[in-house]
Amino acid sequence: MGRTVKILKKTSIPASLCNTRFTVELCENVHLHYRNIRLEFKKDEFLHILNLLQKIDKNEIKNFSYNNYNFKLLIEDFNLPSKCEYDKRLQIEWQKEGHYHIHYRNCRLEFKKLREIGFHNIQFLIPMLRYKFSCIFLNLQKKIFLTIYRKKSTMNLLQKKFNNQIDQVWAKDFTSKNPFYHHYRLSYLPLKKLKAVLFVKEGLWTYPLNLTPQFLYLNGDKEAYRSYCEFKDIREGKDKHNIARFEKLLNSIKTSEKLHCLIVINQRNEILDGLHRASFLMYKYGPEHKILVLKLY
Repeated sequence: MGRTVKILKKTSIPASLCNTRFTVELCENVHLHYRNIRLEFKKDEFLHILNLLQKIDKNEIKNFSYNNYNFKLLIEDFNLPSKCEYDKRLQIEWQKEGHYHIHYRNCRLEFKKLREIGFHNIQFLIPMLRYKFSCIFLNLQKKIFLTIYRKKSTMNLLQKKFNNQIDQVWAKDFTSKNPFYHHYRLSYLPLKKLKAVLFVKEGLWTYPLNLTPQFLYLNGDKEAYRSYCEFKDIREGKDKHNIARFEKLLNSIKTSEKLHCLIVINQRNEILDGLHRASFLMYKYGPEHKILVLKLY
């Protein structure tokens, strides 16, 4: 209902990204997901709304005579906080998966394309286009490299220069599952610059080392690591990490040379292999400690 003066724009759009979704989640606050909309509430505000909703008689909704002239007020309450969660936020995000988030106060909308809401701001599109063209250029470089050096595998490159510094069992496994890299180099980086890519409900998310479940485990929070392993195993469909394996790795680190194997990262300083070892190094030496890493491009 409303008293419309003029329809400013009207068009058809495709179905939303999550058109059948309805979930309520507890995390840093309360999330209510309805289709492509997410609303965030502080605990007290959500409990207040929940109490109001429980007072509604569902038979009134079921038996109401719906037409343009009938009207019945089910809830009227003016006791909500004057400010909502993230009260001053307006933010547009481009996600790694290719879709977009628009945050307005405590509401998040998800879109496949910003054109769905008529967003054509060229200043916003320029960095996106620049990124896409750089990806095309890097892929072209990669193809040229593979054409010239197609007989040399990444395994051979690694063995040639870093034979004494890389666990060969790991190298064979890693290179068999990953595409060729067109460039690599050794460099020293402080641990605070390394990033971990973790599974969360929204997808893959980047975190600093001091916020990873592995680092929290070393500081005594075993529940954080246990719950993360369970969530990751469900998502990946395999039992790859658990507390027993982490303890076994810690023992091997303390009694062998495994700690000195290279941490492998990509060009964004995101760890490809060695997150548990990197977390242990930060726990032992602190964020300013520099380590030798293998950076793959």
